[in-house]
Amino acid sequence: MRAGQLIGFDPPEHTRLHRMLPPEFTVRRMHRLQPRITEIVQTALDDLVAHFACRCRRC
Repeated sequence: MRAGQLIGFDPPEHTRLHRMLPPEFTVRRMHRLQPRITEIVQTALDDLVAHFACRCRRC
């Protein structure tokens, strides 16, 4: 299992690790952040596509 993948643990290890998370990582908070996260990812992907399109045209 890769580091940072809490979902792969079973109780009681999952429960112990979950309790250590700060309250900023609640499901409700993640849902509120989704529009901003989507915006950041979309901008990064648009920039990446533009960069490679430019390289293909030898800008």
